[in-house]
Amino acid sequence: MLDNLTFLEKISEGLAAITRIASIHYEYNPRELVYQHNKVKLYHYRPKTKNSHAIPLLVVFATVNRPEILDLFPEHSFIGGLLENNMDVYLLDWGYPDSHDNHISLNDYVTDYLHHCVQFIIEKTQHEKINLLGICQGGVICLAYAILFQTIKNLVLISAPIDFHTSDNIIGKIFKQLECVFRLLHIVSSILCVND
Repeated sequence: MLDNLTFLEKISEGLAAITRIASIHYEYNPRELVYQHNKVKLYHYRPKTKNSHAIPLLVVFATVNRPEILDLFPEHSFIGGLLENNMDVYLLDWGYPDSHDNHISLNDYVTDYLHHCVQFIIEKTQHEKINLLGICQGGVICLAYAILFQTIKNLVLISAPIDFHTSDNIIGKIFKQLECVFRLLHIVSSILCVND
């Protein structure tokens, strides 16, 4: 009974927190919207120091998450850390998908949206190549882009779901279990087909 009460209290606290979301005031590092293509927005962060030789870094997050998580508050900011290291940082925001976006494919994200952003940065900064940092699903998109185009100097992937063969990877363990289940289903369906 106590566990049920604790659970209900946690649910109540969570619902109360959701009602306060609109009142949260984020304090992004200074940035400017420099490019927009449909819903996709490209932000450029004001560097801490002028370093004209810095190769631009484009940060690409997942299409289903909000990239602001990388820069909510200056004192707790992934983007802020990059700026502190004198990097010239751009952040790609995919926008909010809706029912009008159901025709968009992975190819569109790679060869249209991301490609336009990279080309914009190259033209603006006069660098032949840029650095690309992909996080989560954004890492998969960046990897596909780097394979197709020769405009990337360095590719960095964080939590990109591309290698499930590591032994301590929970998703990999789940996939291995699913693989066993699929094999078993295949065997059972083969047996059933023979018996029909």
